[in-house]
Amino acid sequence: MTKITKTLFIASLLLINHILFRLVDYSKVMLGHPLSNIYHDIHSYTPQLFFLKVCGFHQSCPYWYNGIKTFIATPPAWYFFAYPFYIITNNILIAFYITAILIMLFSFLAIYYIGKTKLKSKLKRIAFFAFVFGNNTAMLVLRMDRLPELFSWLFFLISFFVILHYKDKEIDWLFYLLAPMYALTILSYHGVGILLSFIFLGLFLVKLIENKKDAIKVALTGILGISLTSFWSIPLLLEAKNLFISQTNLGAEALWDFVGNYLHFTPMAIIILPLGLFITFYLYLKTNEKTNDLIFVAPSFLLIILFMSGVIKFIPIIKTIFSNIFFIFIIIFISYYLLNIKFEKLNIAFAKLASVLIILLTIGTIAISIHNTPLYDTVTPEQRNVAELLNYVDKQFIVVGGLREINSSHLAIYAYAPIYYNLTTAGGHYPALKDPQYLKDLKALHGNFSVSCEVFSGFSDKLNVGQYIAYGKNCEWLEYCGAKLDKEVGQACLYSK
Repeated sequence: MTKITKTLFIASLLLINHILFRLVDYSKVMLGHPLSNIYHDIHSYTPQLFFLKVCGFHQSCPYWYNGIKTFIATPPAWYFFAYPFYIITNNILIAFYITAILIMLFSFLAIYYIGKTKLKSKLKRIAFFAFVFGNNTAMLVLRMDRLPELFSWLFFLISFFVILHYKDKEIDWLFYLLAPMYALTILSYHGVGILLSFIFLGLFLVKLIENKKDAIKVALTGILGISLTSFWSIPLLLEAKNLFISQTNLGAEALWDFVGNYLHFTPMAIIILPLGLFITFYLYLKTNEKTNDLIFVAPSFLLIILFMSGVIKFIPIIKTIFSNIFFIFIIIFISYYLLNIKFEKLNIAFAKLASVLIILLTIGTIAISIHNTPLYDTVTPEQRNVAELLNYVDKQFIVVGGLREINSSHLAIYAYAPIYYNLTTAGGHYPALKDPQYLKDLKALHGNFSVSCEVFSGFSDKLNVGQYIAYGKNCEWLEYCGAKLDKEVGQACLYSK
């Protein structure tokens, strides 16, 4: 066993144990309470899975924002995948966890079997899985409940290895099967689908130089893949001008965003990861015979440079891709080219240094995960008090003033109420579904206590709000404005207009 083989074995063992530890901890989601998970995307995903069951796809649904059209802006693939488990178990949280386990399992199997054309040894394929899914970024995505994103990486990785296979091979009819994989990536999480488009573009450029007929086949496959999303993408494009999604700037941080801490990612990582990729790719080129990889990676590397420089923030559509998606994208490239470096061609001292760095980075990413990514939360008595108020709600309601005081969020209430109490709210957890003016009015109700009681009452009438849930001193403000107390549990209160 060579030094690098031992290194890969140790690193893989550490990272896979980290994955298993996180998955065991994540099982608490099945027994957890929605109000205990502040700022987690489960508050968006589980209600929309519920809406798929009770309202259907692309149908009017009354539960959020005075009525929405389901999945008009939400990529639906994960929901279709999770739906049978929801029906079978009749428990939305168990279904949620089952899909998390299956995504990890299917991703491992895809890498192990489809990746063998480019990663010859079993250890390298296992290491690739460990590097891509065991790092702090991927584990934070899991902890943030972003299962649709993880689902999209499954199809991305299948496409990635198929494209790598055909990069050095004449394209045959089997390549067209890549179109559904491309479509499923987009339909799972659009940001990952956009990045996969750059991989397609790299293959197109390679074939354009080497075999123009194959280049046409690549283009046709890409067009076919996009066409397969038309049942969802065309209605989205037609409605986009009326939705907040067309105006959002949330997405990738830039190097100068030192105050930003979205998902715990820092500007330092925006520099370190791309530099690590460029060094790894250089060593790959140095130790391998002449390849077409430089042409293949050119579009993706250009995108990564734009991301690294911060220019990405000024590019429409692409600017909405979150930084963690770019990080995983870069890690996939680093992992692939690292595992294809022929270390025996390098200086012995340098190869030893590389082994040490791999172990240190493995320990480092696990340490960062432990520090930045807390274990799954458990519900507190204060959070249960707020939830208990839902038993007494009989009108359309909102949460006034937020719930930060009890380490929860109004978004959790908006997720919990429709699923378990069949209640409707003027709020919701997917602002892309409504127009900016509606969201501005809603924000005034959520906590803008600088407005007068009359203005507050006017916004309530405009958004058809009949009851308010609040906590602590926010209850006093509602009483001051003349609202009627319906129920009080601890410091949690329910008022009627």
